[in-house]
Amino acid sequence: MQRTLKDLLGQHAQVERIKNFPYPRQYVVINRIFVWSFAAVLPLCLVSEFAQLQMTWWAVPFSVLLSWVYAALDQVGESTENPFEGTANDVPISQVCRVLEAELRALLGERDVPLPRVDGPIVL
Repeated sequence: MQRTLKDLLGQHAQVERIKNFPYPRQYVVINRIFVWSFAAVLPLCLVSEFAQLQMTWWAVPFSVLLSWVYAALDQVGESTENPFEGTANDVPISQVCRVLEAELRALLGERDVPLPRVDGPIVL
């Protein structure tokens, strides 16, 4: 039992270090530079391809669409870079902990185990 508790505390400390480790903002800046550089050069690349099909004017809507897709992916990546900050798109760590606590207390044979309050489906 002592060894199990020691392992549990060690894993808890590791998770705390992961949660508190700052995410370098340089990755976000470099990503944004690459996405916008791609979006700026994309129309020039598509013009020659659509010119072969005699539909040069289609280069503009296709480049806008593709640029929007990459910009949206960049935005999704930035909004999910810190999954433990407590925003709407984060990991529901509090709910997961409540479910685990209730299951562990039930396994220990406790009688007055409060049912965990779950706002949505939790997959463990």
